[in-house]
Amino acid sequence: MPLRHETRTISFRKEDFTYIHQYYECPDTHEKFTSTELDQANIGQVYSQYRAKYGIPTPNEIKATRKRYGLSASSMSSILGFGVNQYRLYENGDMPSETNGKILSSIQDPDTFLHFVNNAKNQFLEKEFKKMLGSVLPNTLEGFHMEWVTEKLYAERKRSLLNGYASQNPDKLKNILLYFLSKGSDILVQEMNRLLFYSDFLCFKRTGCALTGLTYEVTGSGPAPVRWDRIYGFFDGIHQEMTLLPNGGVSMAISSKDACDTTAFSDIEICTMEKVFEKVKECTAAKSGEWESVAESGRPIDFSAAFNLQGIIE
Repeated sequence: MPLRHETRTISFRKEDFTYIHQYYECPDTHEKFTSTELDQANIGQVYSQYRAKYGIPTPNEIKATRKRYGLSASSMSSILGFGVNQYRLYENGDMPSETNGKILSSIQDPDTFLHFVNNAKNQFLEKEFKKMLGSVLPNTLEGFHMEWVTEKLYAERKRSLLNGYASQNPDKLKNILLYFLSKGSDILVQEMNRLLFYSDFLCFKRTGCALTGLTYEVTGSGPAPVRWDRIYGFFDGIHQEMTLLPNGGVSMAISSKDACDTTAFSDIEICTMEKVFEKVKECTAAKSGEWESVAESGRPIDFSAAFNLQGIIE
């Protein structure tokens, strides 16, 4: 059955959200069907909009915050005044209330989290409390550094359709680049641009949330992340070198000897990147020029275009 899509509106927590509903249609009866994967992708768009509207972190961000502070999920629940196992449930995908969501967002700032820890001092043994402080305090300076890095790399600073509602995580972005570079040979800038573009848009189509947090625009050589020149030259261990093309032109080739940390990705993210890599490698620029119809040159590409892109990601 062919895969179709249409615009629908759904009510979630007494609010209406518009999303792109994907479904299969029987050619004979015109009945509409979905699968578990499509249901997850459809509702994922709604969840992404809700999280963006109320400033609620994604499950990956919630987990990353806890790991950064070196604390258990139960300790985080106690410090923040949540139910005994509530923090773990949020990491596993439960949608927080608006109030709890704002708390989870605010504690990404180490100074703010330090206030929560100090307020919970009497809930822990003295030895436990000192250990918590030892984990949190070094992160204060790191928080300022990460804010500076994010400012340099990302054009769109808030989650929206212009970046697929994705988290903006520089470490994960570096590992995405390393994942593609680990495939064995140098990758031209234009090709890496397409790999990131299609990986992000396919991931959004499959889950309702993109991969990198980058914003894209149409350039003369295809889709490219805004500030792509900063991105490829920013990370230690990732190098660029001028290379001569078969047609006599020149381009930049990207390479690295660093290993990729695949634990940064979910199974569906790895599957998405793998599929895109194989398809982009076998597809010429002429065959993959469909991006020209999704936005004007120099304009950001709306992620709703993911449902109209064919060929490479189908």
